Amino acid sequence: MTINVGDRIRVLDKGDGTSAWWRGSLREHEGLFPARYVIPEALTDAVAATVVDQEPSPQLRLLRKLHKLHPLFPLKLPTLVHRVLLYLVTIAVTTAVVSFAIDLFAVTICNLRGAAILRIHGLLAQFVFWALSLYVLAVAAWLLARNINPCSIGSGVPEMRTLISGAEMPQYLTLSTLIGKVLSLSCAIGSGMFVGKQGPMVHIGGMIAYNISLLSPFKFLHASKDLVNQILVTGTAVGISAHFGAPVAGLAFTVEATTTNSSTRSYFLAVVPAVLGALLTRIWYNLCEGRPNLLSPFLDVGVNATPPQRKLQLYTLALCCGLGVICAFLAALFVRLNHTIAMARKRYQQFPLFYYPFYYLLAVATLTAVFTFPGFIGQFMSLSAYQTLRDLFRADLTSPDCLASDWGHIHVCFSLAVLLVVRYLITVMTISTPIPCGLYVTNLVVGAVLGRLAGEIALLLGLDVNPACVSVMCAAAYVSSVTQTFSGALALIDLTGETSILIEVMLTTAVALTVTRLISESIFESMISLRGLPYLLDVQHEDDALSTALAIAQTNLAFVTEVSTIKEIQDVLSHAAPSQTVLPVVSDAERRILIGSVQREALQKPITEDESDGLLEPAARLKMTCERYHAVPDFFTLTQLHHYMVSSRLAHTFVTRNGVLAGWVTRDMLCQAIARQKIVLP
Repeated sequence: MTINVGDRIRVLDKGDGTSAWWRGSLREHEGLFPARYVIPEALTDAVAATVVDQEPSPQLRLLRKLHKLHPLFPLKLPTLVHRVLLYLVTIAVTTAVVSFAIDLFAVTICNLRGAAILRIHGLLAQFVFWALSLYVLAVAAWLLARNINPCSIGSGVPEMRTLISGAEMPQYLTLSTLIGKVLSLSCAIGSGMFVGKQGPMVHIGGMIAYNISLLSPFKFLHASKDLVNQILVTGTAVGISAHFGAPVAGLAFTVEATTTNSSTRSYFLAVVPAVLGALLTRIWYNLCEGRPNLLSPFLDVGVNATPPQRKLQLYTLALCCGLGVICAFLAALFVRLNHTIAMARKRYQQFPLFYYPFYYLLAVATLTAVFTFPGFIGQFMSLSAYQTLRDLFRADLTSPDCLASDWGHIHVCFSLAVLLVVRYLITVMTISTPIPCGLYVTNLVVGAVLGRLAGEIALLLGLDVNPACVSVMCAAAYVSSVTQTFSGALALIDLTGETSILIEVMLTTAVALTVTRLISESIFESMISLRGLPYLLDVQHEDDALSTALAIAQTNLAFVTEVSTIKEIQDVLSHAAPSQTVLPVVSDAERRILIGSVQREALQKPITEDESDGLLEPAARLKMTCERYHAVPDFFTLTQLHHYMVSSRLAHTFVTRNGVLAGWVTRDMLCQAIARQKIVLP
């Protein structure tokens, strides 16, 4: 029954007195209406009520303000489809605006620093200003991240992978984390340090999607864990798409790097916001660049018009395979160096440089300021990531169209070699700094420099190659090797819009990925292990003797029976391990047939209320038996157990043998079992 503020309703039935819906009549119409929106007209009046306007929630007040600004913004959406569509559009627009704002701030700061350098006289004064401005912005990024929410530090991809796999870490999705990530990331990129935006945008996209779902019109998305998982998957896809203007790469990266055994419905929902976010990003970017085509890719590759008779030469295949192997070993070394630095900071904490994050940040910032100062090595060292890529993807580095005019000051190969070493080493050290930092774009530059260097050397040897094309090939292969995701190549193709060298790019990337996976783990898996996140790694090897659910389960599990007495429950709780937060409910102590589960806190409450030595009340006993539980048979392999726990987002599951309780497996137990299997991998 439709009711409005001020209506007088005749109450016909209140149910049992606690029902949320009453039956009444209004203007000769009978029906149900919500009881919380009405008050009796008098204390003694039990048959009439007046509809009142309750105090609106903050989300509802925001919706009303938006409705006043534009009447087309509805306060109540008529159907579920409209709500979902509005939600997808909202997260796409919001993520694109945030991404564009971060880029705009960073570009503005970089331009101001460059303009100020030209106004300062004296090389020493210029360096002092260059270093101090970098220090101020880097320290500001650290202070914002630490004081607003420390969870905003780091890449964000390992955290999102862990969240999507089913772990409960709500602190990484709060509004304060989102604000701290955006503000500190803007300062970090604007400082000129070798940090990227791709990883943090994955985290930002997930946080935006989650926090928008908390608004009143979209709270239905929290009805199940599966819907929450789809929210996070959609947010990660939009974050990548809005950053690169590449929806295909965003969806592919979501599948490879942030999801494990996720349902295909998650990807279907991510298509609409990913495309919309990429479209908005490209339009805004090309408007700022003054380009006539608003859908142009971000980067142009200096590839001459390809004749129809172009063939894939034998030396081109050899070059692709050779560069793929080199990229693989450099990527494995990159992951190893990052792991070594992180372990050294934990091991040698007696030194202030390793114990205090602030000192380590200053040390890395000092190295960055020295080597990126335009008056030290060259102007090409001070270019931002995208400016460097623009020059590297040009046909001739010595042309006046390049942003840096001193690539060939000594020799192009010498400049590229110096830039490669500096970028590679400082990027490894920057990842461990206590600020938000992505690693895709920075490693993309390292791979592009490596490829350009290889292309220039090939030209000196008399080979008919295009150094710009080789730079693109190597950039895609190297960044894919570091992250162990094939979507790195797709993102670069979307960034450049160059499809004439698609075969060479894919071949180089395939070789690099194949070799890398044989000799190293991905940088994301390394970060997960270093930070101790409760992420379930993929099962790569199974030993028949140790690869079943029963083999890794904890069998000495405390349990209660359906008719346990208060004293028996007290004994069970006193002997149960503190880590056992859930107790299985069995039929009796002899047969131990699993019939339910109960939270440990729920058992402690009736004990404090009733210290008698009788049986539990039927209602409490029914509450125990009706508690939802998850169980797997004892013969489940690690792969099956991994799939079940990830897809159901479980923190634990019971193990049964023909319905009889045999033990339980937690996420930590499964993680340890997978780690043991990786050790025995031949």
